[in-house]
Amino acid sequence: MLSYRHAFHAGNHADVLKHFALCLVLQKLKEKNKPFSVFESHAGGGIYSTESDMALKTGEITGGIKKLLELSDTCTAGMNSTKNIPESLKPYIALCKKYSEQNLYPGSPEIERCFMTENDSLVLCELHNTEIEVLKTNMKKKPLYPTENANNVKPQIHHRSGYEALAALMPPKIRRGLALIDPSYEEKSDYTDSAKAICEAHKKWNNGIIMLWYPLLAHRTQEIANMKRTITAAAQTGTICETLDVQLLINTADSHTETSLEEASGSKTPRLYGSGLFFINPPYMLKEQLESALPFLAENLGVEGHGSFAIKATGV
Repeated sequence: MLSYRHAFHAGNHADVLKHFALCLVLQKLKEKNKPFSVFESHAGGGIYSTESDMALKTGEITGGIKKLLELSDTCTAGMNSTKNIPESLKPYIALCKKYSEQNLYPGSPEIERCFMTENDSLVLCELHNTEIEVLKTNMKKKPLYPTENANNVKPQIHHRSGYEALAALMPPKIRRGLALIDPSYEEKSDYTDSAKAICEAHKKWNNGIIMLWYPLLAHRTQEIANMKRTITAAAQTGTICETLDVQLLINTADSHTETSLEEASGSKTPRLYGSGLFFINPPYMLKEQLESALPFLAENLGVEGHGSFAIKATGV
């Protein structure tokens, strides 16, 4: 089934977590004056209109990046000194602000492009017949917020299964880099397919940064737990690699501990109550950077004060 269109959800709380963390990883890769590669399994359209019928239908962006941009504006104007923006969030907000001036939101392919140069490698996969054409069109445009020579980045765009491509294209020719896996999870099989593809990729590319996005769904707690358990086991086979699990909860009826997150269910917990990121080989200090901003995100993106977060590192 390929009915999912990210334009309905672009810029929501899940995108904020994913893209904020993505900016931090890309910044870390740029710190060394060496080329790097980025692979993305489910690229989507790349850039999204914040005024499209799809965006307006759900209104999810108002509880995500639009809220952060409003907070940023009031802080800049000196109108809200009690809600200072954490330093680690500022590059992501600055990038999004540039696109918001044209009523746009940058998806992960566009964010990646903004941080890359012609010496880096960007591989984007998308299976949806409509989204692939939108992606190709958007990747021909000049980025609005290039950090350095981004206009010269020429993405390799594949109309194929991201899972299949991940297995086939690893390891990349440029061994420094990141693989981002963020399926829609429309199908129950996405949980097992993601775990399998990541385990195979890590076996071939054990020094690569792997970043998995996943939804926090009350009816999928077992599938989520199994997926992460499988990936953790792969990361601890042979050369033990660090893993990092990050969760942002924005809509819970009561406070959850990290243990009870795996058990959250029932009428008190909404169907989608947040999202998470799972890393293999997270960059140095990524955990600390995320920790500096997660309380702010939980407080300001949480629905009626029901926001919280959890973060856990394992391995070396």
